[in-house]
Amino acid sequence: LASLIEPLLLGFLGVTIGIAVVAMYLPYFSVFEHIGG
Repeated sequence: LASLIEPLLLGFLGVTIGIAVVAMYLPYFSVFEHIGG
């Protein structure tokens, strides 16, 4: 059972962290675009 849950948990963690990173960095990119013109 653990061998089934572990990959799912890792995948869920990876997706959650990925979304958090994108949510943090996207505003900075849009700000830089506005500054750069």
